[in-house]
Amino acid sequence: MRQLFGFLLLCAAAPLTAAEIHDDIDADTGWQVITAQAEQTKIRVVPAAGFNVFSIEYAGRELLKTPPALADLPGVSYGVPLLYPSPNRVRNAQFTFDGKTYHFDANDGTNFIHGLVHNVPWTVRRTEVDAHQAVIEAELVFAPGTKHYAAFPLEHTLRVTVTVRPEGVSWKYEVDNTHGKSKVPFGFALHPWILYQGERKNTFLTIPATQWMEAENLLPTGKLVDLEGTPFDARAAKSLEGFVIDDVYSGMQSEHPTVADFRDAGIQLSLDASDDFTHLVVYTPENKNWFCVENQTCSTDAHNLYQQGLKAESHLLVVEPGETLSGTVNYRIRDARGHKFSRWEKAIRKFEAQDRQHPPEVGGTLFVGSSSIRFWDLPKYFPDRPVVNHGFGGSQMIDSLYFADRIVLPYQPRTIVVYAGDNDIAGGQSPETVAKDFQRFARKIHAALPETKIVYIAIKPSLRRWNLYEQMAKANDLIAAFAETDERITYADIATPMLNEQGTPKPELFIKDGLHLSPAGYELWTSVIEPLLPRAN
Repeated sequence: MRQLFGFLLLCAAAPLTAAEIHDDIDADTGWQVITAQAEQTKIRVVPAAGFNVFSIEYAGRELLKTPPALADLPGVSYGVPLLYPSPNRVRNAQFTFDGKTYHFDANDGTNFIHGLVHNVPWTVRRTEVDAHQAVIEAELVFAPGTKHYAAFPLEHTLRVTVTVRPEGVSWKYEVDNTHGKSKVPFGFALHPWILYQGERKNTFLTIPATQWMEAENLLPTGKLVDLEGTPFDARAAKSLEGFVIDDVYSGMQSEHPTVADFRDAGIQLSLDASDDFTHLVVYTPENKNWFCVENQTCSTDAHNLYQQGLKAESHLLVVEPGETLSGTVNYRIRDARGHKFSRWEKAIRKFEAQDRQHPPEVGGTLFVGSSSIRFWDLPKYFPDRPVVNHGFGGSQMIDSLYFADRIVLPYQPRTIVVYAGDNDIAGGQSPETVAKDFQRFARKIHAALPETKIVYIAIKPSLRRWNLYEQMAKANDLIAAFAETDERITYADIATPMLNEQGTPKPELFIKDGLHLSPAGYELWTSVIEPLLPRAN
């Protein structure tokens, strides 16, 4: 079975920490994949496939629709494709500018859609890292002998710089015509495929536009319509439930970002751009787990509208010979939790150092989670199994998710045993949040290791946190129900046997703090977990 990102699991690259960049080669395509991270924000980009940032993870949460295999990436169906020199549709796949007609290969009925640069290889010119950000700069030269030049025969260079910071990702484009001899008419856009983070009805979009562009067959007529009283008005936060559109907005301003508010997840994605990004395309189809919010420097079919004399409505940009034009788009991510992952960096680095000195056996059983895992003497209780203990005390489910790329996936375990959720509830997280974080953990594991089994140990009833157990039990029920939907996931009920006849925790299972397990507690856990693990060799 082909596994996307399988190359990441086999490489020996240095771990990513505050702000770092590394690159790997995908075994199936031979393409370079660059991974850049600044604290909790991480991206992956493929220069050979249109310099597409095809993955944005924030605190272990994937925000984009990613391809099932890397070979599927070229084009405009995944990640954040770059659109140039004609965002969206061009009527009849042609336009005329300065007396010259440009022809494209029709790929949307009789029209041409989404430009020339998303499925061609780019050249990386620069990477830089400092304490707070990671930067990747790439360029695409329009010169004779290239396919994109044949369709747009104007000698110039398109340069894009992607910067990763803890709070998000930004793109800067430059259209460099300093050595050109002709005007370059263009539009530039990003086309993100944004995953819903929770239910659609609890996802709200704020679009601070001033007008909507009237369209026929998805091509603007050039008429601008004030939003007041129209069904397209989302200047106040609007639920995406029932809001099904594929339309162009005009009048965007740099000081007023578009905001996607994922209220189930407590996350906001804010898309702000420089003043040249005057237009926005919003695509929210029914029955999909994604939607698109496309910052554009021009309208759809801008070249043809410009030719008709609709210069303001189209906002087509034109670079004179000897000049350069540039602009930026920023994706800023706000997490209501304000979770700090840096507190675990020392523990994670210790795991990595230990495992470099004594590499664990691939295909074994990996235990991950909070202190109940950390204090478990695994070789003593599972003497006949290759086991790895990656428990770090005080951690929550989201921490195991966030650090999975470093302390779980590289080991390619046959089975993962996870205990987390205890500290989450004690820290004020809801049962629903714990369950969703575990679901995200499981999906992340299975995206990379589809055959791996996951055993989730129920949140334990403890003496110290007995007053919280109603919430913990609810989280257990939600996770148990989720486990029923996937045969690769097992819910390990250690909670029931930890209760006495009165329905309260058995004191002998705990040490003096009333929270952590005694040897008797670990004996009980082992008796439940051992039968759920694959037969030892």
